[in-house]
Amino acid sequence: MGESVVQEIWIPSKLLRLPPELLSHIFVCYKQLLNLSSYFSDGAHNLSNGNCDSTDSFSKPSNHDIRAILLLGSISRHLRKIAWNTPQLWSHISICISHMPKRNSIQIAGLSSWLARSGDVPLSIKLQYFPAYNSGQDATDALTISLAAMQVIMAHSSQWEELCVALPSECYTPFFEHARKDAIPVLKRLTLIFHCAWLTSNHFMTAPPITAPALNNISLINMPEQSSMRALPWGQIAHFRGSGLHVANVLDVIEYAAPNSCIVITQAFGTPVRNGASICNRHLRSLTLDGNARVFDFLTLSALEILCIRTDRALRVNQFVQFLQRSRCAYTLQSLDISVDFISPTDLLLCLHAVPGLTQLRVHNRSDRVHSLFGNDILYHLTFGKDHTAVPVPHLQRLEVLECSCVFDIEVLCGMLESRWDVCVTEKDTAGMGRRSMDLRRLDSFHLEASQEALSTVCKDVMHSSRVSRLIAEGMSLDVRFST
Repeated sequence: MGESVVQEIWIPSKLLRLPPELLSHIFVCYKQLLNLSSYFSDGAHNLSNGNCDSTDSFSKPSNHDIRAILLLGSISRHLRKIAWNTPQLWSHISICISHMPKRNSIQIAGLSSWLARSGDVPLSIKLQYFPAYNSGQDATDALTISLAAMQVIMAHSSQWEELCVALPSECYTPFFEHARKDAIPVLKRLTLIFHCAWLTSNHFMTAPPITAPALNNISLINMPEQSSMRALPWGQIAHFRGSGLHVANVLDVIEYAAPNSCIVITQAFGTPVRNGASICNRHLRSLTLDGNARVFDFLTLSALEILCIRTDRALRVNQFVQFLQRSRCAYTLQSLDISVDFISPTDLLLCLHAVPGLTQLRVHNRSDRVHSLFGNDILYHLTFGKDHTAVPVPHLQRLEVLECSCVFDIEVLCGMLESRWDVCVTEKDTAGMGRRSMDLRRLDSFHLEASQEALSTVCKDVMHSSRVSRLIAEGMSLDVRFST
């Protein structure tokens, strides 16, 4: 029900005589059709997928949904009264503000009126500043309207449930001062985007931490290097996403992260300077790092179970293996995802021998054009023979290889898959209870995408092989294809 439809609709008199409670419920359903409750399903909360690296990836809102809600009050006085007194209708707002001298007061007054109608219901707010085109405005203009908008939403901080703001950096100083003095009781998800266009060097997050007992999900984007990470309540944060952070801040995040938390970092920049000191976190279980892999030179993560590495450079394998050995996570690390510019078969084997407890492996070799990563050499090493202990990652259950210029013998590949599927190893029970199975697991899933068109025929031949057909029939999830 867009604006054009609302203006042309004819309201039957019987509809106007419906009980106010029912009309109120219809309005709330109308709001849900406008997807007003989905503001936080994209943007900064997709950092784990690399979909939000800066404020540039946030599209400028058209404010169409706001106008559509306001149109409910233009149909009749009766419907306006009901709409204006339905708090759930005003519980979500995504608004873009700009410095326009003739409209500044209108923007702030409209935002204030909207939030005032929300009553006491939890609020989801997405507030962004975008410079007006050809306005000739400077940082002072941006700060004036942004601080005014921040003051308006801070008056409703006790209702915040989800908050996403992209404003000049000075606006966060009053925010943190307010958050330390007054508790924000229901805030669960917080996204702070330090607007690059108006970033200055005088206002940063500082300790002590804010008071938000329900907060468990935080995203920080383009945060200034000098900011203190201690301003966040790390003991309760389950999910942290950061983009455009300096390596020094990344190391602080990993050091302060709580047990069982999930850390996702994209676009880390700068050179780490720790004077040889290593960051030790004995509780962190999940880490995704997209960018500067030199961070691993300073980390010791002894409880790590899930690790994802994405970098546009070659992986510094020796330093990475030293990190694995230093962390002693040979049997704690269960899932490894490597997406790098290049990694050789020899280097990949070095990594795999360092984590024999691995159960899931995903390798994306983005520049594999000259040297084949997944050729016969790797396949032979992964194939179970009589001596199972000599095989790297003997517990592997899922293997995914992407963008490989694979040159391999189909029979060698089938031999590896069959040995991993048919594995049945036993050892003698020293307690005299007969024979028992060792903790070796089947390879249940194998996925390979070739990156060269010349290999499309090879992929088809693999999938039509009788040996592969047998594995699929017995339950293995198996897919070998050419990536178009």
